[in-house]
Order: sequence, then C-alpha cells, then structure tokens
Amino acid sequence: GVNDLSLIGALPCFCGILALAVAERSLSGDLEPEQKYLLTLMMYPLEVLWFELLHWLASPMGDNGFLPRQFRAVLFMDVFSDLNEMAGLSDEEKRHVDMRRDKVQEALNTTRSALRKWEAVPRRWLTLSQYRMRKQVQKSYNATADALVDFMEKNNLPIPTEDDRSWADLPPALKRDDPFVGMVLGPFNFWVSAGVTSKWYWDIEGNFPHARGGVLYEKPSSVKVLDLDAAMSVCKDFKRQVEGITHGFVEENFSHSDSESETGSSFGHS
Repeated sequence: GVNDLSLIGALPCFCGILALAVAERSLSGDLEPEQKYLLTLMMYPLEVLWFELLHWLASPMGDNGFLPRQFRAVLFMDVFSDLNEMAGLSDEEKRHVDMRRDKVQEALNTTRSALRKWEAVPRRWLTLSQYRMRKQVQKSYNATADALVDFMEKNNLPIPTEDDRSWADLPPALKRDDPFVGMVLGPFNFWVSAGVTSKWYWDIEGNFPHARGGVLYEKPSSVKVLDLDAAMSVCKDFKRQVEGITHGFVEENFSHSDSESETGSSFGHS
C-alpha cells in the first residue's frame, strides 16, 4: 500500500495540542504553572519513529544498487500566475497602457542616458561605495526593463525601444540632445596627503578645454552635477512608471551577469 508518513510526522504536534487541551486551568483560563504534561513524553518516541520510517522508506528494495522503496512527487501549481496569464488585458486597461506609454519611454530613455554616462566612468575612479551603487542602479534598471518587456510580450503590446550604445559610440547629435547635457559627473576623490582627500569632477562632454582629460578640480557654480544619487532617482522614477502600467511591483532579484558593462534587456534596440 501507500506509505503516507505525513500523519505520523504530525502526531508529535497533536500530542502537544492534546496535552494543552486536557491540562488544568485556572478560572480565568490560564494554565496552572505547577503541573505535569505526561502526554508530551510521547512526542519524542513518535519523532524517532517517524525518522526511522523515513529511513526505511528511502532504503533500497534489495541491495544498494536498487531504487528506494517509494518515490513521492509533489507538483506545485502557481494558481495566481495561471490566472493572470489567462485573463489578459481588457480594452480599458490597454487604453491605460497606451496613455502611459510615452511617459514610460521617456523615463526609460532618461534612465538609460544617466547610466550610459556613469558606465563610461573607469572603475579605478570609483570608491567602493560608488562602485556598489552603480551596480545597484544597473540591477534596478535591468529588473525594471525585464518586467516591462515581459508584460508587453504577454499582452501582445509593442515593446519600447532602447538605445544601448555606449557614450563613446553615441553620435554627436544625440550627445547634444542628452537629457543631462552640460552636466559633469562626480564627485570623485583623490588623496592630497595622509588622511586628507579632495574632490574633482569629470567633464565627460569636453565642455572645458582647460580641463586635462576632462578632470575639473574647480567646478563652476553654474555647472550642475550628475551624481549617482540622481541616477538612482531617475531609475526609481522609471520603476514607478512601469509599475503604473503593470499594476504590480518590480522584483529586483533577477539573476544577471556580474559584469558591470552588461546593462540591457530584451528591448527592441534602435
């Protein structure tokens, strides 16, 4: 017959519940402190019995070359995922997506522009904190982009386009149209003396000819800075825009390559 050990495995719990049910109580319903729970003594031999039966069930039927006596397969069904896939979008929901499509595309382009510039920063310029934050922004962007592509594909909707070219490969005309045009990156640190650091900024667009290699030690007050906090902010806005059309939260635990240069997804590339 079928050896169902689930009941035996639950017997120790039943013994504990029964011991509490028959225990002496005060008028207010509280357990009396000075009493013996004899039924709980059965929990330990029942637990040993359950493990012995599990060991017997997993043992081979003959010698060690045989299979265990019984296999038990448990199938997990994601009911809610199946319902979501079958339901699809109504006409009203599709109109809602169409209304927000331009905002999602704009947020995508803005986030990609910020990441493009920060991905051009050499690793040796970054502190450990900046390096980790850059990877965090990349991970958040990838997870949001994957969720958006997944949603669009399941509902047969046009997938937004992504320009995944690096800053070096971007044509001059597109560099001039960059949302963060005229801004410098930073701040970066360099050691002046023991324990003393100073800040500098990177003129990635080459707007200051006197800055050797784009390094600005003294930034004009009128020049704005695109720091990693700003990059994370625009990435969070992109995530909010996507969640606004998918009606759900974007999970950021997708498995991506650890290579920091691999930012991208299944978007249609321009």
